[in-house]
Amino acid sequence: MCLVLVAYETRPELPLLVAANRDEYHARPTDPLHWWPDKPGIVAGRDRQAGGTWLGISKSGRFACVTNYRTGRAPADTLRSRGELITAFLESPLTPMAFLDDLAGSRYAGFNLLLSDGRTLAYGNNVDTEPRELGHGIYGLANADLDAPWHKSLISKAALDRLIADDRADSDALFELLGNRQTAPADAHDEHPHSALSAPFIVLPEYGTRSSTTLRVAAGGAVEIRERRYSADGREQGENTETFRLQSPRSTLPG
Repeated sequence: MCLVLVAYETRPELPLLVAANRDEYHARPTDPLHWWPDKPGIVAGRDRQAGGTWLGISKSGRFACVTNYRTGRAPADTLRSRGELITAFLESPLTPMAFLDDLAGSRYAGFNLLLSDGRTLAYGNNVDTEPRELGHGIYGLANADLDAPWHKSLISKAALDRLIADDRADSDALFELLGNRQTAPADAHDEHPHSALSAPFIVLPEYGTRSSTTLRVAAGGAVEIRERRYSADGREQGENTETFRLQSPRSTLPG
């Protein structure tokens, strides 16, 4: 279970805004947000077990994130790690749509991908949806289709919309949004209504929200990415921040 919120071209001065929770087993070894020495130009956290990541951005402005797509079937041991998809896109010259069209999705367990090259944003999965380019707006992604009416997505999108409308979508406010532990009501469409898994921020002994990430990309090319990490009981354990300027910033929005 994960949560990714994206505000795309909702404000002229801030064409890309991302707030995301990574939910994972606490025992899975992970490196915090950092510039990867073996892949210059990529900043992301890193899964030590498989070597990939769940969310990252490059100096050229390419952004990617992945969530698992819950299908109810256990993935085969022969499938490749979904985290390698992020690295592959960040290093690719392809547009988001071309990358999704060219992807051999059957090599992986169920996934969702959100991809941007700084000019377009696209969504795709390998379960039941054709890839599509996205227009401006606020999007919520958990472990089903994009904007599926899951409790965590609905309440988080509404909260992000209010922050943007009030010009208060700074990183601290986004972290507060991501820290919401409100579970789903009885009439929710979630797979796990009432349970801790239905909340935006999950606290369980073996599995839960390991980290929260905020990403702000300004129209002039200034980038801020922040990561906060948490213990199994939901307490903050550390924070990393990286700021830089894009190599080829987009000065104006299309349209």
